[in-house]
Amino acid sequence: MPSVPVAHRDAIALVDSSGKTVTAVARELGISSESLRGWYRRAKADRGEGTPGELSSAEREELKRLRRENREQQQTIEILKEATAFFVKENDRFFAQGRTRGGSCPRRSRSASPCVLCVSGRA
Repeated sequence: MPSVPVAHRDAIALVDSSGKTVTAVARELGISSESLRGWYRRAKADRGEGTPGELSSAEREELKRLRRENREQQQTIEILKEATAFFVKENDRFFAQGRTRGGSCPRRSRSASPCVLCVSGRA
């Protein structure tokens, strides 16, 4: 959870303890009322007092981390798709050069029997 600066905590505590509005406290402290309102709203959410569906700081950080991981995994998937397409094309090119049934099979093991692909006709 991110650390809240002392000045923010003090301003939030003043709003809670004084009974004054956020705008009044902000005016007294010489800060923007919108800034203090945002700090106060986040502090309430972190305490579990926020509006329904509002995320706490920890939940926002987790969401940010999960979105980053998702983006990285999507990039990895795209790279693997491109690599697969490349190797399929290379494989097709290799077997199109006559290296199928009866030809010299590069997949043939040291035994004399042909590989599964050559026998099945998929090569």
